[in-house]
Amino acid sequence: MSRLQNNIWFHERALDGIGRLPVSCAMNDNPAIEQIKELCAQISRTLMQIHPLVPRLNDPPTQAEVLKASSELTKQVEVIKNHLLTLQKRDDSTAL
Repeated sequence: MSRLQNNIWFHERALDGIGRLPVSCAMNDNPAIEQIKELCAQISRTLMQIHPLVPRLNDPPTQAEVLKASSELTKQVEVIKNHLLTLQKRDDSTAL
């Protein structure tokens, strides 16, 4: 499986439960923001589960690449969360 196929598989698995996410938000919040935040949390939890398994690969070059990719994914999830926070703050300020 290529790196691209593996990344696509990972993201598809992370999004499996999107239709079943609970949406608990205030009246002025956008439900999509809450759903995306929950998905980001799911991705983060999955990434945390990958990290302790890496040493079992017993292949230093592969271990390095997996850790590097995992780190990049974590950074990108944080980028998404920051954009959502900015959007949420903008929505909250217009509601006042």
